[in-house]
Amino acid sequence: MMKLNIATTPLALSLERQEVLTKKLKEMDIAYQFYEGSITALHYDGLYETAKRVIEDNKDSGYVIFAEDDLVLTDDFSVEKLEDFIREAEGLRMDVLATGCSTSYEEKFTGVTGLIEIAGFRGTQLVVVFQSCYECLLAAPSYNHFEDTISKIQPKLKIGLTLPFFSKQREDVVSIITGANHNHLFTVNEQAISNRLLGAVVV
Repeated sequence: MMKLNIATTPLALSLERQEVLTKKLKEMDIAYQFYEGSITALHYDGLYETAKRVIEDNKDSGYVIFAEDDLVLTDDFSVEKLEDFIREAEGLRMDVLATGCSTSYEEKFTGVTGLIEIAGFRGTQLVVVFQSCYECLLAAPSYNHFEDTISKIQPKLKIGLTLPFFSKQREDVVSIITGANHNHLFTVNEQAISNRLLGAVVV
């Protein structure tokens, strides 16, 4: 059974996020577990430490699904579709499968409809991490953003991205990490990728 491992914090803002997301996941009959992380001076290193706990707890699994509490599942998302893309990504020997991001780099087709390959990204609202990269992500220092380590660690990881996006970031709340709301950039980036690769308009 698919399970989302969701990073959260003890802040009141996170408690409200948990309530909204829990209701949605229950409606969709999706299993989930919240991982409460510490609020640090840098903020993003606390999120990475939470991601490492999620990986540690699932080291025997072929993949783990990491999420954040400000996750929005798009109309294109379904459990069945995500499971299909996980299988496709495994077949392509990908290390990470992102399902939405505010920034991405060097997008190219994989030959699988709806699955592209990217060189890097920003945004871990819903990300599948495969067992092939558990050890390197656990060993990496936590002074960087989780997605920056995924994107820049050497040897280079193979990263996939679903298009259209299956996940975005809530646009009605600020980011705990940045203290601002740039969450509309998920939609902006999705449109930009579609324009570059498909010449199409995302509705």
